[in-house]
Amino acid sequence: MAKIMIETNEERAYTLISNDFIDNFMPGANPVFALIYIYLIRNKNNGLDTSVIAENFSILESDVLKAFKYWDKAGLIKYEQNESGGISISLGGVLKKTKAKKAEALEAAREIIPSAKPKYNPIELEMYKNDYKEIGDLFEFCEHTLGKTLSDTELSTLYSFYDWLRLPIDVIKFLLEYCADKRHRRIKYIEAVAIDWAENKIKSVEAAKDYINIFNKDYREIMNAMGLSGRNPATKELEFMDKWYKEWTLPLELITEGCAKTVIAVGKAQFGYADKILESWYNAGAKTLDDVKNLEAAHKEKAASKETAAEAKKEMPKRKSRFTNYEQHVRDYDEIDRLEYERLKNKL
Repeated sequence: MAKIMIETNEERAYTLISNDFIDNFMPGANPVFALIYIYLIRNKNNGLDTSVIAENFSILESDVLKAFKYWDKAGLIKYEQNESGGISISLGGVLKKTKAKKAEALEAAREIIPSAKPKYNPIELEMYKNDYKEIGDLFEFCEHTLGKTLSDTELSTLYSFYDWLRLPIDVIKFLLEYCADKRHRRIKYIEAVAIDWAENKIKSVEAAKDYINIFNKDYREIMNAMGLSGRNPATKELEFMDKWYKEWTLPLELITEGCAKTVIAVGKAQFGYADKILESWYNAGAKTLDDVKNLEAAHKEKAASKETAAEAKKEMPKRKSRFTNYEQHVRDYDEIDRLEYERLKNKL
């Protein structure tokens, strides 16, 4: 590896960066996040706008905010955003943390994944491959597992799993084997799985195996209950299942029961309909099928009570008004004519 000597005779203004930041914080950070922190130091006495920062670094404005949140969690800045969208950032005096506190803050900060995937040019990729043995081994492992020579674009995506998504090397290798075993060798598909694992905080091979088992077994069972055993779940369907299974922590038997009732009620798979059923059970605190039966029994009893009351109301005699109490007389007009004739005859 070549040594770099830097010399300059130019007189210019300088921005002081703490050695603590360079030594302890910058190496573990996303490169763009590190640059944004330096940019904040450079402009500490100037007014900044997130859209300008995003434009200067060719990234999304949301990623600028993620960088602020990252350094806030790491303890280097204090970031606040008010209801109207205004942002205030405090710098200075935050590097005086113990090593344990720094490690804890950095670990929390690494959970923040920037939206925009970095791009790495062929020279950078070659440098990573040659200077870092584990990266070189990863590239070779990927080509061997997928059975092909990877293009620069594919190598850039693969390296992003490590640099952007922060997946450990052993997890990335397991991910490649898992996708290859499923006959999914397209890098786009592999990237989608990698993003899913990163968002679900998969940090070890054991956690990845547990996640796969849940997905393969339980989610397949949910799809079967919906009558959709012949395909993989769509993104929106996965969002529903994640909500039922992970957010609400509903037992699998309740989820499949709700899906089965959906198919019976509407005649087809409809995740939105099932969501309404499961939401009612979740809000009622149902945890078992017996709880569901009790809820349904109570619902039927309440409905029957309402129906009985409605029927009783129908059968009650109506109160008669003065008009309905009036007994109408039926007139015999033939008899009236006869009497009138008799009266005139007698008069004559």
